[in-house]
Amino acid sequence: MEEPAQAAGGRIGEAEVTEVVTVATTSHQSLLPESLMQNVTAIQPSATEEVAVKEQNGGVNGVGIDGVKPVRPPLSLEEKLARGIAPVREEFLWTPEERDAWKKERAANTGQSAEGAADGAKVSGSKLSKRAMKKARAEAKKTNVCGVVARTGNSNACTYGSQCRFSHDLTLFLEKKAADLEGPCPFASDEPCPFGVACRYATKHNTGPAVEDGKPVFRGTAKKGPGDGVFVPRDEVNSLDKDLQKRLWKQQIASPRASAALKQLGIQISHHGRQLEEEGVAGDMEQEGPSEPAHVQTKADHHIPSEALAASVAQETNGVAEPSKVEPSKAEPQMDSAGLQAGSVDGSALPLAEESGSADPAGREGTEAAEEGKRKVNGESEPTAKRAKLVENGAGTEVGPTKLWDVNGGGAEGLGVERRGKRTIDFRGKLYLAPLTTVGNLPFRRVCLGLGADITCGEMAMATNLLQGQQSEWALLRRHASEAVFGVQICGSKPDHVARAAEMITDSCSVDFVDINMGCPIDLVVNKGAGSHLLLKPKRIEQIVKCAVAASRVPVTIKVRTGFLDKQATSHLFMPQLSSWGAAAVTVHGRSRQQRYSKQADWSYIARCAEAAKGVQLIGNGDVMSFEDYNAHVAEAPELATCMIARGALVKPWLFTEIKEQRHWDISASERLDLLRQYCKFGIEHWGSDDKGVETTRRFLLEWLSYLHRYVPAGLLEVLPQKMAWRPPAYRGRSDLEIMMASDNAADWVRISEMLLGPAPAGFSFTPKHKSGTVENG
Repeated sequence: MEEPAQAAGGRIGEAEVTEVVTVATTSHQSLLPESLMQNVTAIQPSATEEVAVKEQNGGVNGVGIDGVKPVRPPLSLEEKLARGIAPVREEFLWTPEERDAWKKERAANTGQSAEGAADGAKVSGSKLSKRAMKKARAEAKKTNVCGVVARTGNSNACTYGSQCRFSHDLTLFLEKKAADLEGPCPFASDEPCPFGVACRYATKHNTGPAVEDGKPVFRGTAKKGPGDGVFVPRDEVNSLDKDLQKRLWKQQIASPRASAALKQLGIQISHHGRQLEEEGVAGDMEQEGPSEPAHVQTKADHHIPSEALAASVAQETNGVAEPSKVEPSKAEPQMDSAGLQAGSVDGSALPLAEESGSADPAGREGTEAAEEGKRKVNGESEPTAKRAKLVENGAGTEVGPTKLWDVNGGGAEGLGVERRGKRTIDFRGKLYLAPLTTVGNLPFRRVCLGLGADITCGEMAMATNLLQGQQSEWALLRRHASEAVFGVQICGSKPDHVARAAEMITDSCSVDFVDINMGCPIDLVVNKGAGSHLLLKPKRIEQIVKCAVAASRVPVTIKVRTGFLDKQATSHLFMPQLSSWGAAAVTVHGRSRQQRYSKQADWSYIARCAEAAKGVQLIGNGDVMSFEDYNAHVAEAPELATCMIARGALVKPWLFTEIKEQRHWDISASERLDLLRQYCKFGIEHWGSDDKGVETTRRFLLEWLSYLHRYVPAGLLEVLPQKMAWRPPAYRGRSDLEIMMASDNAADWVRISEMLLGPAPAGFSFTPKHKSGTVENG
C-alpha cells in the first residue's frame, strides 16, 4: 500500500484522518473474502478512535503519519494460511508494545534491568580469537580441581603430580565452586560419587567424598571416576576402550571381512589396509580378483573434526543455498539433465559394478579363520549375544543362512563372504526417531523413548574419525540401556572407510543396525565427497552398500534424499537394486540437497520410491508434525514401512504420544518444563555432575530450546495441526511460563536453563548452531 501524501509542512490535519483510514481500508478490500466485505464498514474507526490508536501504536510498520497508525482489518484464516502464518486466535495476539510492557513488569518482579528486559538483546557467542580462547581455557583449567584429588582428597594420588594440568588445592576450589543444585546426587545412591567433592550435589552425599560446612569430608572413595579417563555411566555402553584407541592410533586393527569384499569388487585398499596385510595381520584374506580394479580410490577421505562438523550445522539449515561446486569424478557414472544415468536407455536400472571371481570355499574358510583370530577387540572376548541375538521386543528377526546378494554373479560367493544367521529389523509400524546432529544426543533420545519412540539412532559419525580413534566421535555411538532398538549412523565417501568402520563398530559395540548417511547437505561433508554428494555417484553407492553389508554383523540401512539438485530426482533409479545389494531398509527424505530444509517435503516422490524398492523396507522422512501427517503419509503409500520423525520431535517430542494415542495434546507449559527437567536429569547422568557436566547439559538444553520455542500451543490455534513451515506471530501465552517458552530471544532460553540448572557462570555466552529458514521468526 502506498503512503498517503502529506500536507504542507509534513503534517496532516485531523479532518483528513478519516479519509486516510477510509482509503487504506478500501484498498485492502480486494484481499478480503466476500463473507467479510459486509464487515468492512464496521471496522473503520472514527477520528477519536484514531487518536487512541496514535497513542497506543504510533505508526504503520514503524513509519507513521504524525504518529497515526491506520487500522488494517485482521487477516482472514485463509490469508494467514496462504502466507504461512500460524493462525493464532485473535485474543492471544499482542503488539510489540504490550510485549515490552510485560517484559518490564517481569523485570521489576525479578529484580532484573528493565532496559535489558525490554531490549531483549540476543545472547551471542564470544568474539575472542582462537588463541585468546585457548589461553582462557588453559587459565580455567588451573582453577579446576583434578578428578583424582576431588575423589580421594589426596594430592599424591594423582600420577602426574606437579605436572598435572589441574589444581590440587581443594580449599581454593571449594571457595570458587558454584552453589550446589537441588535434589539428590544421581551417582551417590549405592556407592561413593565418582566426582567426589567436585560434584554439584556434594553437600548431599551420605557416603564417600562430601562437603560439610564448606570443607571436604571423605568417608570412602569411588572405585573409578573422571580422573581415570573418560567417564562412562553404568547404564551406558559403546564407549571407546583405551586399549582399542591405542590400537587404532597405531593402525593395528584388522578388517578381514571388509578387505575381502573390497578386493573382490576390485576396489583399491587404503594405505591403512595395505600396511596391515604386509605385516601379516590379514594375510590370509588373499582372494582372487580382477587384474585391473573396477574403481580406484585416488584420494583418501579428509579428516573432518567433530567441532567443525557441529559448527557447520548452522549453514545446513539456513535456508536454500547454492549447491557446492564439486566436480564429480570422471571415473563415476554421471547424471544427465533429465536425471538419468549417462549410458542408460531409460534410467530404470543402474548397471552393477564389474565383478569377477566365483565362490571360493577356501577363501571363506580363510575369512572365518581370520575373524576368529580377531574376536578380541577390547581386550576381552566379544559377547556372543551381540552377534546372535537381537532385541527381545520382537523388532529383530532371526533367519537362516542367507546370501546377501546374487545378481550377475556378484552374490555372497562372489565376495567370498557367506553370512550365517543374518538378522533383519522390522521397522513396520514402529516410531523411528531420526539421527539428529547436535540435539539428538543420548539424553534427548531418552526423553523421546519415554514419550513413545520405538527405534532410536545415534548422531551421524564420520567413518574416518572413528577409524582414527577420536574420543569425541566415539561418544556419538553411546547407547543407553533403555534403547531397545538402537542403530548408529556413519558417513563416508569411500567404500574402504565405511566398510572398515562398519566392521569395527559391529565387532566392538552393541548396536542393532548400521545406517549409512548419503543425504547430509552440510557443505563440509559434501565437499569431501560424502553425504548427499554420493547421489551423483550411483556406482559408488552400490560399492559402499555391498562392502558395508559384507563387513557388518548387523543389518545395514541407508538414508538418502530425492537427489542432489532440485527438480532432478534420481534416488528412485537405484531403489530396485537395494535388495540385491543387501540393504535392509532405506530412508528417503523428500527434499533434494539443494533444497536443504526449505519448501515442503515431496511425499509423492517418497511414495514412488516405495513402489520401486521391492524387497526393502522404505521409510519416509520430512515435515511430520502431527498424527494426522503420519496417518496421511502411511495411507497414501501402502508400501511405506513407517515415517521417520526428525525436526517434528525437536519442536514437539510428545509427537510420539500423539501418534500412538491418535490425539492432539494441548500440553501445558508446566508439563513442558517437566520434560526439560527430565532432560537435565538425564544430561547430568550422561555428562557428569561436576561443573563441566552441568554446563555441557546447559548448552545442549539451549540448543534444544532453539527448536522447542517454535511450538505453538494447540489451544491457541484456530486450526489444527500445526505445520512445520508456519511462522508464529507474536502472541501471549496462557501463563508467564508459556510466554517465556514461546520467546525467540536466546536470553529467555538462558533464564529457563537457570530455573533448572542454577545461575549461568560469569561470562556465559550462547549462539544456537541450528537455524531453520522454514520456521524462523520474522
